[in-house]
Amino acid sequence: MANPNQESLRDVIRQLLKADKIKLWLPPFTMDDGYSPGTYAPDMIGRYTEVCGAAQEDIVAVLESLRHHAIEKLSLRRAGVEAAASRVEVGEKLVVEVVQNEGSSQTVNITVNLEKESHMLYDLVAKEVQVSSHSFRLVFSGTVLDRSRSMHEQGLCGGSMLMALPLSAEEQRLAREAAAQQSASRVRDAAESLANREDDGTGRYLEICDQNGRPIDIPASERRSLALALTLQRKGQRLLHHGRSEEELRQSLAMLKECDSEFKQCSAAILKMVDNHGLLYLDICWCQLLLRDIEGLPEAQHRLAQCEHLLRKTYGRNLERLSLHKQGRTGAENLLFARLHLLQAIVAHFTGCPGSARELLDRATTELNSLKVDSGHMAALMAMTGCTEESARVSLRACSHDVQRAALQLVEKADEMRQNAELRAAQSAKRQRGRALGRTADDSNWVDADKYDNLCTMGFPKMLCKVALRQCNNDLSAALTALQENRDVLEAGAVELYRKHGSATGSSSAEAPDDLVQQGVAMGFDADTIRAGLKHFSMQLQPLIDHLLAQESGGGAASFLTASLDIDQELAAAMMLDPEAMDDARKKSKPRRGSASPASRRREEEDEAIEREIVPDIGDDYDVDYLASTLEQEIDVLSEYRTIIYSN
Repeated sequence: MANPNQESLRDVIRQLLKADKIKLWLPPFTMDDGYSPGTYAPDMIGRYTEVCGAAQEDIVAVLESLRHHAIEKLSLRRAGVEAAASRVEVGEKLVVEVVQNEGSSQTVNITVNLEKESHMLYDLVAKEVQVSSHSFRLVFSGTVLDRSRSMHEQGLCGGSMLMALPLSAEEQRLAREAAAQQSASRVRDAAESLANREDDGTGRYLEICDQNGRPIDIPASERRSLALALTLQRKGQRLLHHGRSEEELRQSLAMLKECDSEFKQCSAAILKMVDNHGLLYLDICWCQLLLRDIEGLPEAQHRLAQCEHLLRKTYGRNLERLSLHKQGRTGAENLLFARLHLLQAIVAHFTGCPGSARELLDRATTELNSLKVDSGHMAALMAMTGCTEESARVSLRACSHDVQRAALQLVEKADEMRQNAELRAAQSAKRQRGRALGRTADDSNWVDADKYDNLCTMGFPKMLCKVALRQCNNDLSAALTALQENRDVLEAGAVELYRKHGSATGSSSAEAPDDLVQQGVAMGFDADTIRAGLKHFSMQLQPLIDHLLAQESGGGAASFLTASLDIDQELAAAMMLDPEAMDDARKKSKPRRGSASPASRRREEEDEAIEREIVPDIGDDYDVDYLASTLEQEIDVLSEYRTIIYSN
């Protein structure tokens, strides 16, 4: 693999660190105050060097850069928390009279930063009187406070008096549903921004992988809907499996239903590649059960039938496909069928089918009993492998509670995940190299980096290889013919790229940096010649020096001071530029964070929303998160409905 540029190398190493679950800001990489150089194991540096195709000193330099960046972010985050805490402490005091349903009332004093949105005040009042934040409305000067607007904007100031009036049961239900829908809309907007992005090396990018972390090749026309659906599903699942409040369950249900709408936009061929749609139906029904949503019963019956059809289609009627794929290890996935049969039993009971309800309940009981894990086995496996409690539970279930097999499975999975992370890193580096090489003439794709490397290894100039693939739309045979028979056309294209590059970087009008000028003077060249030449060579000193030395050896003189470069000189300058570095210069010329550009501000807002709404929930191990249930919820539901079903 060719050496990636600096940005690509950082991205590759960042993915490798994530795959290895390495946190550079913690020991043994960072010691004491973090200012001392980091400590990196030789085998780690050696493996990263092999994967990235870069020198060891470059790998260490990038690791140090990432480490310092992480320490700086951590410091800023801590400072932000302290600042936020201090702002609350010096916030304004408000007086809230909370009216109870029976007519009594109590007065509470709340200290809060009035620049914050009003939902913070709702939460503080709810916490103070121990009720749901959606069970009342806050009224100030005859107007209900809008949760989405700041308190200051709505006229509140220090000493303001408000009333908290109780909502009816129906109003509370509507308020909870509206809040859940608003949360789902925020997540959807952030997920949509992420799904629409390409891997340009400048920010977050969503890559679709299988359960082992291997990238899945999805046509661009299908990728957006599937990426959006999977992101919404993952967010909804996290709220379902880790949330406990009714509010979190309602948010989960809203996101899962949004996900269902997006799955319906995907083609049948794409849905055959993933089993997520069947699991989605199961999650929606489980969420409705926890919310006691009896109104959703007719829909639940249909969804569970669809879920069973899709799971059987994926795993086989008796899990034979799953057994073949996982070499006989099917225990963990039995949790899906246990939940399915438990839900089907409950639906059968409410639809007047007592015989089916008992039969399905007995099946669910057997399946759940088979999933119970011995605490001694878990302790032994955790001691052997150093894995988490959740990973130990999943592996023991998958391996029929055999500790030795479970340990081997964990090692194999870790190795497979590491290999797939390296594959993703290599593919990301290739995509970014393609972006650096530019778009094809028909604007249908980026230049294929592998084909570019093939042409370069044949001895053709790099710049002409780039131009040939762009003009021939990645047709390798046509590009080779152009290099052999139409070189003059390609050279004209190279000169055009050179001119555009100079315009994009602003090098034709920018002043030459003094340090570069001094370096050129130190080599024996005139300062004015260096200044003029740097403008023609896009502020790159080495190509300029090479050009000046070539002119001197040929007896010529630099023409930078009297006129622009002629076509031959422009071609020579173009051929000296690095075809993969030209895009980097354009990136550097874009507005920086905090600039006045509307597009830049919009991108910053999207980045912040993605970091807040999406990133914390989509990077974890799916199997561990989904299949590591302690069975507490399932057993509670089973016990409740066993009593109901068998008492009739």
